[in-house]
Amino acid sequence: MKSLENILDAKSEIVELAGSVVINGDDEMLLTEARLWTNQKNVYDCSITSREATVCVEYEDGKHDIYVANNLLGSINGPKLLQLSISLSIGVMLALDLDIREYINNLDTLDKSKHRQNILESDLGHTIIDNSFNSNPMGVEFSLETLGQLGNEESLRFLVTPGMVELGSDQFAINYAFASEASQVVDEALIIGNTNKNALKTGFQENNTRYQIFTNRDEAVSYLNSIVKPEDIVLYENDLPDHYP
Repeated sequence: MKSLENILDAKSEIVELAGSVVINGDDEMLLTEARLWTNQKNVYDCSITSREATVCVEYEDGKHDIYVANNLLGSINGPKLLQLSISLSIGVMLALDLDIREYINNLDTLDKSKHRQNILESDLGHTIIDNSFNSNPMGVEFSLETLGQLGNEESLRFLVTPGMVELGSDQFAINYAFASEASQVVDEALIIGNTNKNALKTGFQENNTRYQIFTNRDEAVSYLNSIVKPEDIVLYENDLPDHYP
């Protein structure tokens, strides 16, 4: 679609017949678009940064505090990765006129979905961080933070990724920044496919980070399994469908 604006226009078509719309209130482009909807629809802006939003979820030390119209309704335990998802879910509950307090009181802890920063032990004994589903810049930040926290002085840290997509004209810059940030944590990067190869390669080269390029994920995993040790940590960040080269 070539630009984030085009992506937003296409996705905005979905809400044309909707009576209520729940949006990420921290996205300025969405907020601007939402101002066009407020006369015809109920718009619920959901944030992780501002209590001025309809819903705000604040995170600290494993706990999410949930505010609606700047009133604290309760708290839920869960990983930081779920902060925005919780905020948007509360927005949906508001739109459906559900009893939010009842749900919060009956739910002590939220777990991650599969392939969303799940931490696993491989058959070879090394630790895997599986964030292979629908990677995005916010999730990448959390993934790299987790990668840096795991392991010990003997551990090598590997990144296996095709990069991120559906970012419009910013895609190269965002993937370049991803590689640059990852270079502060990883010992070796395994780039999969051609879609973001140049952006990732440039970011790793400029930070003197060892990297290799593979045609597909199976080749990368085969190479990785030939060198990885039980004390090592491997981050799988995104997995693109076959129509991406």
